[in-house]
Amino acid sequence: MRALLALFLLGCAKPEAARQDVVIAPVAEAEAPVAPVLPPATTARIELRVKLSADGKLFAGGQAVANDADLTRITKHALEANPETPVVIDADPQVLYSAVIHVMDVLKSAGATKLSFATPSSSAPLAPPSGAGDPTKLSVVTLRADGSALVDGKPVAGDDAIAANVIPGARVRIDADASSPHGRVIHVLDALKQAGVTKIAFGVRATP
Repeated sequence: MRALLALFLLGCAKPEAARQDVVIAPVAEAEAPVAPVLPPATTARIELRVKLSADGKLFAGGQAVANDADLTRITKHALEANPETPVVIDADPQVLYSAVIHVMDVLKSAGATKLSFATPSSSAPLAPPSGAGDPTKLSVVTLRADGSALVDGKPVAGDDAIAANVIPGARVRIDADASSPHGRVIHVLDALKQAGVTKIAFGVRATP
């Protein structure tokens, strides 16, 4: 009888492989949401765009600018947030070149180092990386008030012929008459860029 009872109990026991362990996770720790990792806000490089309209109005970062002190304040505020803030000068083609150069000088005095002019193709940097162009070669482009142009003192057949007459691989300085329209300077600047000139400086010729 004892042998039969032992067999009965063994027959009723569930095989070890059929056992299932149920684990109940604590509610507070289950499915904890994972917050997305976002880049720091300071890594975004937002440009400061300075606009000069044909009617003489000036805007910086969308704010109206009344005078040089206003422009300096706005520029310094942008540079405090990010010293590498690029500053783009976007002037109407009819604005006098002298006015644009004045704005550029104020921006430089405020600490801006990454300056560029807005051109039809893209923004043309006014402070290219060091090493761009041959430091031993310089071509000077002269834009006169009467509409004529010279490259290294020699007359050329119009502004469209300037890029083809500069020294290959040389740095270029554009000396435009103060009364020249900014659009003319930008046209020449864009042509030089398209020709592969990467280092360009600017000067102002006083109107006689």
